[in-house]
Amino acid sequence: MGWWSAGIMGGDTPCDLEIEFYSLVGLEYEPTKKQIVEKFSDGQEQFIERIEEVLTKKWGIKREDKAYYEDYKSIAYQVLAVILINNGVTIDDKVRELMLEWIPKDEWSQTDHKRKEIIDNLLEKVKNSTPIINP
Repeated sequence: MGWWSAGIMGGDTPCDLEIEFYSLVGLEYEPTKKQIVEKFSDGQEQFIERIEEVLTKKWGIKREDKAYYEDYKSIAYQVLAVILINNGVTIDDKVRELMLEWIPKDEWSQTDHKRKEIIDNLLEKVKNSTPIINP
């Protein structure tokens, strides 16, 4: 298991986070675009708190392990961005601001040119809210 590509959704961790996000709003895995739009359009700020809860309480990641914690939090915001953008959901300003803060903290992108390119592309998409092809 682990990662099979440098893409945003190219590993177990982002897939697990995607399922967590769907679960948080009462959706099963592989919901329809309509379901995602309905559940993710309003109240996006709930995800800010829930990311912390999932990472620290459910997954046991310690804030004290700064690099590890920041990397997982970065991945969480990446996954949320992919869900919202690919389904045409407008990103709330506060959530967008946090995405732009946390997504660049992706540890892998600091040492891998391809991953950096993918992260930079995602950041551009977050700024412009344009769909991502093959995340």
